[in-house]
Amino acid sequence: MRGVFYGLVKESWEEDESNRGAPAGYGWAGVLAAVWILAFTAVPAASQEAVGQAGEIRGQVTATEDGRPLTGVQVSIEGGQRAQTNARGQYRLRNVQPGQHTVRTDYMGYQSGTTTVSVEAGQTVVHDFALAIQALRLEGVDVVGTRWGSEADALNRQRTALSIQNVISADQIQRFPDPQAAEAIRRLPGVASFDHRGEPQSVFVRGMAPGMNTVTMDGERLPTTGLADRETSLMGLPAEMLSSMELSKAITPDMDADAAGGTINLVTRSPLGEGRFLNVSAGGGTHHHGLGPNAQASAVYGNRVGDLGVLLRASFRRNDMMMDDIRHFWGTEDFGNGEEDVLDQLRLGAYRTQRDRLALSGRLDYNLSDETSVFVRGLFNRFDKLGKREQFRVRPESGDHVERGMVTGGRLETIGRRNQMTELLSTIGVGGETVLGAFTVDLSASLGYGEHDQPYQEYLNHRIGGVDLRYDISNTRRADWEIVNGNPDDFFAPGNIPFLRYENRTDRVTDRDINTRINFTRPFGRAGAQGELKFGGRYFQKEKDRDYWVRRSFPESGHGILLSATAAGSEHRPILGRYRIGHPVDWGLGGPLVNQISGILEEDIDRTREISDSQNYEASESVVASFMMTSLDWGEWALLGGVRAERTSTSYVGNQTTFDENGSWVGTEALQEGNDYLNFFPMVHLRYRMSDRTNFRLAWTNALARPNFTELAPTEFINHDARRISRGNPALDPSLIRNVDLLFEHYFEPLGLVSGGVFYKQMNDFFFDQLDRIEGGELDGYEVRQTQNGSTADLYGVEIAWQQRLTFLPGVLSGLGIYANYTYTTSNAELRDVTREVPLPRQIPHVLNAAVSWERGPFETVVTMNHRSEYLFDVSTEQVSDHRSHLFPSMDRFLEAQTQFDVSAQYQLPWAGSTAFLEVKNITNSPQTWYDGSPEFHFRSSYNHAWGLLGLRLSL
Repeated sequence: MRGVFYGLVKESWEEDESNRGAPAGYGWAGVLAAVWILAFTAVPAASQEAVGQAGEIRGQVTATEDGRPLTGVQVSIEGGQRAQTNARGQYRLRNVQPGQHTVRTDYMGYQSGTTTVSVEAGQTVVHDFALAIQALRLEGVDVVGTRWGSEADALNRQRTALSIQNVISADQIQRFPDPQAAEAIRRLPGVASFDHRGEPQSVFVRGMAPGMNTVTMDGERLPTTGLADRETSLMGLPAEMLSSMELSKAITPDMDADAAGGTINLVTRSPLGEGRFLNVSAGGGTHHHGLGPNAQASAVYGNRVGDLGVLLRASFRRNDMMMDDIRHFWGTEDFGNGEEDVLDQLRLGAYRTQRDRLALSGRLDYNLSDETSVFVRGLFNRFDKLGKREQFRVRPESGDHVERGMVTGGRLETIGRRNQMTELLSTIGVGGETVLGAFTVDLSASLGYGEHDQPYQEYLNHRIGGVDLRYDISNTRRADWEIVNGNPDDFFAPGNIPFLRYENRTDRVTDRDINTRINFTRPFGRAGAQGELKFGGRYFQKEKDRDYWVRRSFPESGHGILLSATAAGSEHRPILGRYRIGHPVDWGLGGPLVNQISGILEEDIDRTREISDSQNYEASESVVASFMMTSLDWGEWALLGGVRAERTSTSYVGNQTTFDENGSWVGTEALQEGNDYLNFFPMVHLRYRMSDRTNFRLAWTNALARPNFTELAPTEFINHDARRISRGNPALDPSLIRNVDLLFEHYFEPLGLVSGGVFYKQMNDFFFDQLDRIEGGELDGYEVRQTQNGSTADLYGVEIAWQQRLTFLPGVLSGLGIYANYTYTTSNAELRDVTREVPLPRQIPHVLNAAVSWERGPFETVVTMNHRSEYLFDVSTEQVSDHRSHLFPSMDRFLEAQTQFDVSAQYQLPWAGSTAFLEVKNITNSPQTWYDGSPEFHFRSSYNHAWGLLGLRLSL
């Protein structure tokens, strides 16, 4: 039998690439057959027992400290059947022989429960368990509290799952200084983030881009908020809105297949068993530069009255932050001895960003009977960002290099920018679960809405010329410069700096989703083994569109407008404590000025159309999916296998934009095209349990990655002046990803975990920009750039994790705890427009998370560290100049390694249910730093500085 299974899988894995024109996965039918053969013949056939001769034991398992249902509890009959509790804490032992049986519960971190149950033929016996948490012994003191319960919940769900998962507990979310969901999820192994103005913005899972991960809430998919891609931003969601976060790195057939990196499931707290609770918190703080005040407030209310449960949650956070920024742009000059490096431009900036996060969520569930329940749940999340940037540009490239480091006729620019952005993420859904004969049926329907709205991003640009300057680039990360003609104060005086131009960028993206699903589950048994057959279907509809405009306007000549009309009364503080940038724009004056001079501003319509038209699109996508899977658990072995089928239909609208031989815009016409494709995704998960605390896991899964919306829209940009054409490609197929995972994990008593594993991803038909030239016809010789399928990449990785409370240590050391994980990934990619092998862009080789906690009595503190290594940020096709050839073969952009330290602390006050807490972020002011080709060519460093929060939590 094993030989048949191996042969079928091997044949499918080695499917001839020439068949890829057929529906993807067409040759995988053998795998599905192999899964079903293994599922139904791996154990001997069961002896058939008359239904009337067997009974059933069922019930619910809850925690004594707060009555909440416990998920993942193993309930077993000595020498017989086993079952695990579901999300409602319910278990069911079927086909129980009449007689006396000893029933036992096993849940890590909790005391075991044992009872004797008498079962008669055809009888259903109901028995509930209430488990007490184990005491933690810290320096001679028994510590019992509900906060360890959520950590036990998370580890037990991870331990008993049939697939490879990581779970973040409510306790960790509260103890760690993570204000938003993206920051909390990056604590997991295999997860990294890209930070934006001091906070994690985009989440990468195992090297896969944010748009290649699926984000759900309580299992229901959330809308996307990305401008051009498929990312669902977690930056705007306060972490305290969640009770836990789950990351499935190896998906199962009942999950959406477009999860090349994995599926992130945000879990809201379910109502407690029997009882009411109310938790509130509030805090305030400030930034290193004295901005603020920062603020935080949240409230959670839950209650269950009979069969009705209710959960309401609200949260608000405000972060007011400041970032200092320095950028270098490099050029070359020949001073008689060959080319030498020179400074083209130095940009100095201060960014002030105020972020407000408001989130509301609710859930109602009602038990119509012991076998039927219904629910209604919803989320509203609003993320507002107000930003101001003061930028000063030193521009040697606008003048003449008369000698090394000496320029005549350079320019200085003062640019003020302000912007507002709002992201909305909302969903409302209904669903239920019931028992129909031998099947359990669960179904749901939901509506989702995502929006990114930027009503304005305005620029006021001022420029003064005729500046002779000297600069020193001996330190390429901190170029020094000085004015050498006249009094430098004259070049900083607002009354001497003319107004140059005004620009406004508006952007609005909306995403409307419809989700429906239905699943059927039937348990079965075969010769002592227990299994589950599950199948179902899903319909998903997405409507997404973008309206983006960049409008730059210039005033009439001789306008006479100077920076003094909008300048602040005093100069800005020096950037990084050393760079003078003069008087910033005061938007209290700048806004009215724009309205006053609108009549003399003339828009550069050619630039507007060139930038904007290619970014606008309307997208309509629908996915009809079905799946079938089975799971078998026999002794030490457990198997989950099945297949998923997805039929995708798409329709996209883009713009055809034409420019004449003089580079002037001729016109824009809407184009509409679509595509359809069918994919099959076989998957197998295998778990070997060496003991109740030790697992080996093996998973083989298949997924896809869909192209970005701007790549799929049928845009066409024709520039007759530049003899260049850029096109979208609605016929793009998704990239197919094959995954293999091997994982070892061991769980400690009372609470702890050590794990290690390897993974491999094979990516086919990845997307790349292809460059061609037209031969013949009226467009002969024109350059054509279009995204195509065809690139390939392989990614390998290692993950190691250790999480444990070190209660076995002596004395005060018994209060220590460790939370650490390390991920290594390496890749090679064949990018068709780059004639060399490179790693996948933005795939981070080394990621290390570490946290050390210490607890004594009512006090606990946690110091966290997040480190990521240097990685390739963008690939460049530009070759370096000959005199730089010893540095690197191209000017690829890299993001340097970064390590951030944060600290949090909490103290349980003498009043019942009250805790004071402290959070301090980025205590070492670790910068983000980019370079081009080599560290010698520094591009940018951003310093976000430290900020903190002090507050109080109350449990009422």
